[in-house]
Amino acid sequence: MRHAYEVPRQEIFEPDWERYIQYQAMGVMHVLTARSGGQLVGYVMVFVNPHIHYAHTKWANISDPYLDPLYRTGWTGMRMLREAEKKAIQLGARFVDFAENTAYSNPSGRRLGVALKRLGYEPRDTIWTKRLGHA
Repeated sequence: MRHAYEVPRQEIFEPDWERYIQYQAMGVMHVLTARSGGQLVGYVMVFVNPHIHYAHTKWANISDPYLDPLYRTGWTGMRMLREAEKKAIQLGARFVDFAENTAYSNPSGRRLGVALKRLGYEPRDTIWTKRLGHA
């Protein structure tokens, strides 16, 4: 998977694998996969927790979807996002957030927000990032 190299990031991609394992064991993180002939071609992570500001409301976060470029035509990507939403609903989430990396667009110049709007998402918050200290 080339995901880590395809999406522009502020830092070197080095996942905290232990935390992923802990989140999965706690039932907070769920990984959905897309396969073709048994071969992994995509994935999406769904995190579901009570929201820190709304303790009685479960909130989902869909994180880092990836789909191999050979499978980005057609509706596979949209189906992946819909399945992630279904998983969030099964886990009791009432809302779902999706942070779009604005530094990334697909080869035709479209950003993920186009697909998210089609799925009924609305912009709610803007995340601003600033590097602190020395690089």
